[in-house]
This record gives sequence, C-alpha cells and structure tokens, in this order.
Amino acid sequence: MEQYIMGIDIGIASVGWAVLNENAEILEEGSNIFPEADAAQNADRRSFRQGRRLKRRKRIRINDFNKMWEKYGFEIDDVVSDPDVLLLRNKGLNEFLEEKELYSVLKYMLKHRGISYLEDDIDENATGDYKE
Repeated sequence: MEQYIMGIDIGIASVGWAVLNENAEILEEGSNIFPEADAAQNADRRSFRQGRRLKRRKRIRINDFNKMWEKYGFEIDDVVSDPDVLLLRNKGLNEFLEEKELYSVLKYMLKHRGISYLEDDIDENATGDYKE
C-alpha cells in the first residue's frame, strides 16, 4: 500500500499545500491567496456588531422589565402609543398615573434610554460637568 505525505503552509493571507509520495515526488500542489484586509471593512464590522449588541441589550431590558412587572402582580395589557407616552410623562409630574399608563411610560424610558457605561469614556483631562 502506497503512503502519501501532505504538507500545509498556513500564512497570514494564503494557504499552500502539497501531496508527496513515498519517494518525495510532488503529486499535487497549490495555494489559495486571500485578498488583503481593509481597515474600512473592520469599521463596518464594528458598527454592525455594535448595532446587534444595542438591539440585544434593548430586548433583554424590556424582557427583564416585563418579567419583573408580572412578578409583582401587575398586568400587561393595553399599551399606550409612543406620542401619548410623552404626554403621560408630563402628566405624571403632577398626577398619579394608572397602572397601564405607568407601564407604558417606564417601558418607553427603558427603550429610549442612554448608555450606561459613561465611566469608560471619561477622559482624564475632562473638566466641568462632563467629568462630574
């Protein structure tokens, strides 16, 4: 039975290969050269990844909120539409809100909140309100 030797050369932008027989004669050989990486593609991938993370975090926040809302015995039924929610937030400053109104306002705030990791972005040389 004849034996074969296979060699593979894995590089940064290419993969080369060869098949030899017992007598070290080359039977097959070849290489695949890949296009070089582009920094613009990295930026695109990062922005897509960031978008996926933001969507996932928002979905998790809303699901966790719904679980907590139901855990404490509240019901989730008629949801108030977004334009009405802004009016409800204003109303809530001076009056008590009904359960469904409060749910809609809190859910809206969770969906449209800012980032929670500002401490990572604070510049050591920052001054004023931003540093505080």
